[in-house]
Amino acid sequence: MSAKKRSGRVIDLRGKRNTPTRAQGKLPLFEKRHVPLRARRRRKRVFFTFCAVLVSAGAAWGLHYASYLPQFSINSVEVVGAKEISPVLVESFVEAELSEGAYRPLSRKNIFVYPRSALVRATEEYFPRIRSVNISRESLLAQAIIVAVDERQPFATWCAGDGECYLLDDTGFIFTALENYFETGEATTTEATHVSTKYAFTGGLKDAESSPIGQMFLPDRFVNARAFLKSLEQTGFLAQKISVDDGEDISVSIARGFAIRASLAGDAETTVRNLKLVLTSDALRGKEDDLLYVDLRFGNKVYYKFKE
Repeated sequence: MSAKKRSGRVIDLRGKRNTPTRAQGKLPLFEKRHVPLRARRRRKRVFFTFCAVLVSAGAAWGLHYASYLPQFSINSVEVVGAKEISPVLVESFVEAELSEGAYRPLSRKNIFVYPRSALVRATEEYFPRIRSVNISRESLLAQAIIVAVDERQPFATWCAGDGECYLLDDTGFIFTALENYFETGEATTTEATHVSTKYAFTGGLKDAESSPIGQMFLPDRFVNARAFLKSLEQTGFLAQKISVDDGEDISVSIARGFAIRASLAGDAETTVRNLKLVLTSDALRGKEDDLLYVDLRFGNKVYYKFKE
C-alpha cells in the first residue's frame, strides 16, 4: 500500500476501549447522594405526625357530627319527687341548662356525654329547697332523662329581729322564707305553706345582714342544739322558743314558764341531768312557777333567778 493512502483519515481506538457509555447502562443518569440516618428518621417522624394529626382531626369531626344527631340527643325531661316545688319549673331549668345557647364541640344534649354531675350541682344550687338530685336514664339508648328530686323537710323555724321567718331542715340549712306566721301551742305554724314545726329559733346566724336563705344555722353547733332539745323533751321539758347567742349559748323557754340557759359546747345529757338535780334541790323544789330562769352554763355552778 502506498504512503499516500496510509496518510488518510485514521480513528485511534486505543483510548476508548475501556470507557463505558451511558447507552450501555453502566453510567447512572443521576448521581446518588448520601442522606444521613438522622435526616431520614426526622422525615419519617414528620410524615407519621402529619398522618396522626389528620386521623385525629377526622375522628374529632366525626364525634362532633355524631354528638348532634337527633337519635343520640335528649328529647325530654321527667321530674319525679317534687311536691312543694313545681315540676315544670325544675324541668324548664334543666332544659335551659342543657341548651345553654353556646355551640360546643360536643352537644350537651347528647345522651352519652351530657354533663350529668354539672346538672345535679346546678339544680341543687338554684333550688335551696332541694336536698339532693339524682339524674338517670332508663336504658342505654333512652332519650329521656329522669330527674329525681328529694326535697328538704321543715324541722324548725328561724326568725329575724324584724319578724321575718324562715324554715330550716334537720341539718340547720335555711331553705325558704315565710310571709305570715303565728304561734299555736308548742309549734309555729305558717299560713302561707301550712307547715308546722316543733321549734322556733332566733339569733345565732353569722351573716345576718344578707338573706338567710342558703345559710347554715349554727354550722358548728346545730347537732349539739338538736341533742339538747331532744334530751329536754324526753325529760318532759317542752321547748317553745329558743334563742341563740354567739353560736355557743342557748336559752330555751319551756312550757313550764321559765327559761333554761345552757352552753352548746357541753354534753346535752349531763346538762339535763344537772337541771333535774337543781329543780329537786331544797332551794327550788316546788318553786318552778316562780322561776324566771335556770343558768347551767358554768359547769358545777348553777345560777337561778325568780320572777319579780
